[in-house]
Amino acid sequence: MTVDQNGVRERNGRSRRWAGAVGISVALAVTVLPAAAANADTQASHFIQVSRTSNNDTSATYIKNGATNGYPDALLFVTPNYSPGGVCINGGSSCVVDTSPIGVFYGTNDEWGIFNENESAMPTDAAFNVLVEPVADANAFVVTATSESIGGTDSTSTLIDNPATNNNPDAILQATQTIGTGTMYNNHPIGVSYNTTAGEWAVFNEDGAPMTVGVSFNILVGTTATGGGKAITQVARSTNTGGNSTHINNEVTNGDANAFVLETPNWNPKGIGGTSDTSQTGVWFNSGQIVIFNEDGTTMAKKEAFNALMFNS
Repeated sequence: MTVDQNGVRERNGRSRRWAGAVGISVALAVTVLPAAAANADTQASHFIQVSRTSNNDTSATYIKNGATNGYPDALLFVTPNYSPGGVCINGGSSCVVDTSPIGVFYGTNDEWGIFNENESAMPTDAAFNVLVEPVADANAFVVTATSESIGGTDSTSTLIDNPATNNNPDAILQATQTIGTGTMYNNHPIGVSYNTTAGEWAVFNEDGAPMTVGVSFNILVGTTATGGGKAITQVARSTNTGGNSTHINNEVTNGDANAFVLETPNWNPKGIGGTSDTSQTGVWFNSGQIVIFNEDGTTMAKKEAFNALMFNS
């Protein structure tokens, strides 16, 4: 596995990424999809995005990759990766963290970027796991908060009304904030929850902030759209949790520092329970296992749960 001059690390079509940021200082506008995209590969791809001075712009790191350049309709899913390949990108004894809520956007340079929703500076050598769905389909789609989808018993969330998730508490969802070619930020860590009354999943602000009309999220359901991988729900228990982390004990990732993992906090797996995590979360490799952790160092609470999508190297 190597990192190229653009800060993108790739391995057999897969990759990892680490917390990124975008205090977007450039204008964003709708970009026409290039004609070549009509014959674009419809397979999902994975790679690692590394924030470099060469690809940073204030609070963002721009992705220079054939799977994303010139494709404004692509759906990106990202998770910060503290130690791609089990090592620090910066070569030091302490890797780079980004505690800010993150999202993705599409810029006028025909490139996608990862940014900090609070517009703080993107740290150099921060890394991110990135999964790209070339086009929306039944299991990969965009949800935008409306006045109808927000509220009810919970003004912090927007309901997901979709056949892939409705009346399906067993669904395993990944969610990433996106502003596409727009400018609607959501400076809050997010998770997913199942509304048993509505029979629908929702995306919600973990810190209790009201959801704003117009905020959008990329949603990925299960593994069908990815062409592989394994989806599980990781629950923080006394046997697998310590400090700010919970260790994933699974044959797909155990002993594999190059395993690719996405994660999204899940407030109530199968519609049962309810535990929030108000931190931006990410993954790293420690003691032979992939770990989900709170980027700001706060203690991981028992019974916190996370949807994990995993690929081995």
